[in-house]
Amino acid sequence: MTAVRKRDDIVDNVKVFEGYLKSSKKAEKDFAVKLLIEAPALVVYKVDGVNHFAPSSFVAYKNNSMEDYLKTEDELREIAGIMTKIVGLAFTNSTIVEKFGEYASGYAKSVPTVDRQYWRIKDERRKNLDISL
Repeated sequence: MTAVRKRDDIVDNVKVFEGYLKSSKKAEKDFAVKLLIEAPALVVYKVDGVNHFAPSSFVAYKNNSMEDYLKTEDELREIAGIMTKIVGLAFTNSTIVEKFGEYASGYAKSVPTVDRQYWRIKDERRKNLDISL
């Protein structure tokens, strides 16, 4: 798979991932929820003003899909390098950890405790990316 090279590639994958989270197909929704709650690295963006999260392992490759993702296994180091090059340094803080916990608990009864890193996606004006779906 080809790594993303620009922010718009990441945004396209975020929209695909959001589609899986909202899918009426059990396999797609289960795939997205499992990936979300187990992810050690996530991108942060907003949908209609509310923080949402997507696994960086999914959004780091161009035109990703569930089928393509399941065929590949990549090192987190490689993905972290891709994301840092496009988005900037990863971060973590108690506020974002709490917000992720709240968000993920809307999809799963229990969320594994994992040390996670986050990348905040910005729009072309350098404001927090806020998409409408």
